[in-house]
Amino acid sequence: MGVRKTVGAGRKQLILQFIAETLLLIVISTLISIGLVSVLFPWLNQFTNKQIPFELFTNPLVIVRLIALMFELSILTGFYPALVLSGFKPVNVLNGSVSIYQEPGKTPWLRHSLVVIQFTLSVLLIISALVVFKQSVFPNARR
Repeated sequence: MGVRKTVGAGRKQLILQFIAETLLLIVISTLISIGLVSVLFPWLNQFTNKQIPFELFTNPLVIVRLIALMFELSILTGFYPALVLSGFKPVNVLNGSVSIYQEPGKTPWLRHSLVVIQFTLSVLLIISALVVFKQSVFPNARR
């Protein structure tokens, strides 16, 4: 970041670079997940004894929503780091005097709240997965 600012990149260019890099990562992740879903979907249908259609390529509205979601996610997830990292002074970054750690006495409330939210969501997802598993096993136990 410091080298790019020293060479002459402006704050707007750095923010756009962060958002573009985030968009690239999200597009790659989405393509990998679409591939995994298309491969694993028949197994899910067999496991649940249902015939759930996979309509990603047949429904244009789903494709439009997926593309819009990718752009929204890239802006939301790339904007905050871009603002923080593009605000550093190049001299301080190259000297190594910029610290990523909080100053003593200041509470990193955003970092703590994001960790708590992430932990809560992971616990909820684990509980949801257990409930779905128990529900899918329940009818088989009665047979």
